[in-house]
Amino acid sequence: MLIGKPNTSFVGHKPDETAINDMEFCAVLLDRGQSVEAWTLLHRQAESIPSQFNKAICLIRVEEYASALPLLEQVLGILAQTPQGLKTPESPSLRTIQDVQATTKAYTEAITFKYAELFPETLKDSVLRMMVDCHAALGNHNKVLEIGTPLKSKGYQNVIDAIKKVEL
Repeated sequence: MLIGKPNTSFVGHKPDETAINDMEFCAVLLDRGQSVEAWTLLHRQAESIPSQFNKAICLIRVEEYASALPLLEQVLGILAQTPQGLKTPESPSLRTIQDVQATTKAYTEAITFKYAELFPETLKDSVLRMMVDCHAALGNHNKVLEIGTPLKSKGYQNVIDAIKKVEL
């Protein structure tokens, strides 16, 4: 799916059961470090939020940052057309969980169709965080600041670290 076209994963048309099962298996493969197998499986998928995001993960794992960026940008374009997902409940306990999770690499884990459907705002932040990582690795300091500065207040450790390196 190209930027500008409706996201057929969520707008009037759900992915079929085979696509859903394949993407769930892809997430398992990536979790197990089997990027070759995941990449092979992803190439039989139609373009969607999870397929493009998970392809970007494969590329980032082999330090192909410049190749990952267009995929991440495509995901952002699709997310802009995606309905809002679940509302995060307010609670002090959840704030503690969020603070801890912001310091982890959870944002670089594979996703499924269900995750993309339920948590598009969290996914958007994950995409932006991955873009910060890619631009930092490529030495694109202006892009690190442009993308990372609005995220800095959320306490994302990778963003804070990338901005600190740029500002040195």
